[in-house]
Amino acid sequence: MEKGFEMLRGTRVLLKAPELKNTGIELTEETEAQLRNEYASKLGVLEVYAVGTAVEDVTEGDNVYVHEFALGNAEKVRINDSVMFLINERDIAIIW
Repeated sequence: MEKGFEMLRGTRVLLKAPELKNTGIELTEETEAQLRNEYASKLGVLEVYAVGTAVEDVTEGDNVYVHEFALGNAEKVRINDSVMFLINERDIAIIW
């Protein structure tokens, strides 16, 4: 499967952002990001899409819990037409 990028560097982790149901209402990028954050924090479990070259204990496909604060500050990146949360490995509190 093509990741959509060549390499993720450092201790960064890409998480799959939850899909938002299409309500037919056009949202600003800011509002969409806020809704994704709120939804993800309620969801509690996110799947790891990719890990950086220096990540030690999290692997692609793991399900993880990330503090709500970290999700709120996560950078949002669009890869292969999907939104991803870019966080630091240390923001992951639980690995299932």
